[in-house]
Amino acid sequence: MEAALGSSILNEVAGESFAEILGSLRNAYKPIVASGHDATTNYKVKKTGISALDEIIGRHFQYTKTGGLAITGRYLPLVYKIASTLASPPNNKVVIIIDYEGSFQASGLNCSESALEHIYVLRPAENTRDKLRDVIASTENYVIYNEEAKKSANLELWGTIVLGSTTGGDATAGWKGWLRVDREEVRPFPPDISIEEALQQREERQRAVEASWWQVSSAWGGFCFNDNWP
Repeated sequence: MEAALGSSILNEVAGESFAEILGSLRNAYKPIVASGHDATTNYKVKKTGISALDEIIGRHFQYTKTGGLAITGRYLPLVYKIASTLASPPNNKVVIIIDYEGSFQASGLNCSESALEHIYVLRPAENTRDKLRDVIASTENYVIYNEEAKKSANLELWGTIVLGSTTGGDATAGWKGWLRVDREEVRPFPPDISIEEALQQREERQRAVEASWWQVSSAWGGFCFNDNWP
């Protein structure tokens, strides 16, 4: 996917600073007030559209009564997979990425240009971390109500994925989480291989690394994936 296309996505909220957006939306919309009853009673596990992952999320909630997806390890490929799957048919959801790391690149997404229009990426200032709940609420309101996001008006908002945090959002990706992503291990060079032989096999080994799958693991199950599966 071309870098120029990614740049247009990352600059979706153009012409206004986030502080201005946050302030205007605070004035326009009232905060949601907690009802006081047990939050798990009516909690509905959000589907990602990836069946193997959804089964794990369901089991995690069943045993822990804790909602949300918390990813750790080399999580970006799974975040790309989730966002691409949700924004594409038959799911057709709107997804918000709040990126505190500056690591999310639209070129990592594997979806059509029309689906890409419904993935909104915001890189807020580091000093908003302690206001993350406000950041999420204001960004979601912006996507739902702002004229700039009207192309997504008829689609359901799935929710928010926060990169660089272990709290907040419908999914987080950070240094701590109950679901881990690692690159599938590639067989190492044998211990008795010579330097010359290793150099000869270097390109072949690199191709094997690039073709390897990603492994997802947790106490509630795991699976492997790549760009073409699931």
